[in-house]
Amino acid sequence: MVSLILTGLKIYAEDGILPDAAVVIENGLIQSIDVAMQVQQTAADEVLSFSADCHLVPGFIDLHVHGANGSDVMDSTVESLQAISKALAMEGTTGFLATTMTASKEDIQKSVSGCSRFYGCKT
Repeated sequence: MVSLILTGLKIYAEDGILPDAAVVIENGLIQSIDVAMQVQQTAADEVLSFSADCHLVPGFIDLHVHGANGSDVMDSTVESLQAISKALAMEGTTGFLATTMTASKEDIQKSVSGCSRFYGCKT
């Protein structure tokens, strides 16, 4: 099991800000958040310590995205949506609503069809 512990962070959680907390990550998934700092750091493959002015926030969700990284939702391709997703993830956006522009009915249908392919929906 690959594990990582992040320590010293201010974590923005449902119940408020948790100062000086630790996050335990195993196989790429958050397993726990420890505010009492009782984490067994010696059991981790890697421990990263941060200064008190570092913040960990939930991923952002953008409800209006036309494009990013030189790609546009209207490009209508899986590759464009992958490029948009990658660029947004680098900025902390973990979910987004692909948004079309004013265009012909055919172009909008083509874009929606491309989004369906990207998200694995059957059309």
